Amino acid sequence: ELVEVIMSNMSERNREAVEAERGYLGAVRRSQVDEARAAIVQAVRAMEADGTIEIRRAAADEPEEELVD
Repeated sequence: ELVEVIMSNMSERNREAVEAERGYLGAVRRSQVDEARAAIVQAVRAMEADGTIEIRRAAADEPEEELVD
């Protein structure tokens, strides 16, 4: 799940803060979730296009593998 991937890349302190905030917010409408996801995807694509970040994609025939730096 995307949430797990993002949270696993955060420091413990930041992860706890995000989890606490998620608890405060409670349930949200599906349309709000869809709008937020679209905005995130757009921002990530823009950052990739301008070279700010690099997205690593596995080939379709490669098994998913954990990356180690």
